[in-house]
Amino acid sequence: MTRLTLAFAIAALLLCFAGLGMLASWLWRRARGEDHAAERLARMAAQLHAAEVARDAAMARLSEGAAAAEASAHETETRLSAALREACAERDAAMEALRDARRDAAEWRAAYEGLSGVDRVGP
Repeated sequence: MTRLTLAFAIAALLLCFAGLGMLASWLWRRARGEDHAAERLARMAAQLHAAEVARDAAMARLSEGAAAAEASAHETETRLSAALREACAERDAAMEALRDARRDAAEWRAAYEGLSGVDRVGP
């Protein structure tokens, strides 16, 4: 065997051993990584469960808040409707009193003009 073929043979063997070493390293990392992956999956499952519980609690609080807001809105609407009815009744009473006052003023004016004999000119 010549020196050149011996160098090629040694280079080929070193290349094969380097490939086998990389393959062994990859297998070792993969085997160890599966244990870490299982722990990671268990941790993620626990976090997901905690998030679902928190979501359910938030949804319950939201529905309670919505019911309370609806009750408050209904109470406010009832109170405002009553205030509106009261204001309308007061307005109607004021308008009726104003009509009566105008009628009385017209009667007094007519009586005054009848007694004084002064004809009223203008509107």
